[in-house]
Amino acid sequence: MKKWAAILMTAVMLAAGCGYTPAKAKMADTGVASPCTVNIQTMGVYLNISSSGLATIDVAMSTRVASTINNSITVYLMKKSGSIWTGVGTWTKSSKSATLMFRKTKQLSSRGTYKVKVVANTQVGKSYEMYTLYSTQHTY
Repeated sequence: MKKWAAILMTAVMLAAGCGYTPAKAKMADTGVASPCTVNIQTMGVYLNISSSGLATIDVAMSTRVASTINNSITVYLMKKSGSIWTGVGTWTKSSKSATLMFRKTKQLSSRGTYKVKVVANTQVGKSYEMYTLYSTQHTY
């Protein structure tokens, strides 16, 4: 029975256009995703770093259902140190509406390569979802 359920779920995901490789490539190129989820419709993350080191982070998330009980995002600004990414800032925002917008600026204290990680959580009724998205990397 579990085998048939797995086959059916795979067929539904493929029919919905939720293939693993195209979604991964799309996210890596643009920082925008149309995730294959039940409740999260679209999500985007954008990082810009000015020549003076001012980082601007923009995040937007929308859900498919207007009666969303709770949306929340946790935003991590990360800097690359060798092959390891370390956090240099963390922020959280919540909303009870179908859309959630976030903007933050931060003056960077040192040069390097930076990216943003966003973890989104949404709840509609008893349905909970979590989705993670990364921005493109920027060097300052």
